[in-house]
Amino acid sequence: QMPPSGAPAPAPPGIDSIEAASKIQTLKEIIKKDPKNLAAWVELGNLYFDTNQPKEAIEAYSQYLVRKPDNPDVRTDMGIMFRSLGQFDRAIEEFRKAAQSDPKHANSRYNIGLVLLHDKQDIKGAVKAWEEYLKVDPNSERAQRIRAQIEKMKAMPAPTK
Repeated sequence: QMPPSGAPAPAPPGIDSIEAASKIQTLKEIIKKDPKNLAAWVELGNLYFDTNQPKEAIEAYSQYLVRKPDNPDVRTDMGIMFRSLGQFDRAIEEFRKAAQSDPKHANSRYNIGLVLLHDKQDIKGAVKAWEEYLKVDPNSERAQRIRAQIEKMKAMPAPTK
């Protein structure tokens, strides 16, 4: 689950800023020697993600995706970082690419609905996105919550212009 737009993401348990900075420096040195090291690129992106450095995370994920564009998890994480920068259309674009590269990728579909609902105020679009999500993940706990959310959204009066 993502923090609300504009809220700083909490650092994951067990990673402090000094440890993260040290790991980031080590990964940068590895990448300098071996720019094709995909594991290092994705780990660097994840560290930036976890320490709420979205621009740096996007750069690291982009370097990874140049070499391996069909990784839906990396592409989804990059989309989340675009969302944290307020680049909602770009976030949705990345989530859609992730879903396209892996038709069973639930997390990318979930995030499309989140951005449409919370950031774009597109209730119909969010319902449609989450209905697509439910085709991929019909039975999880998250799916049950999404079904309940869809019912609430469908019951809302249409906005007047």
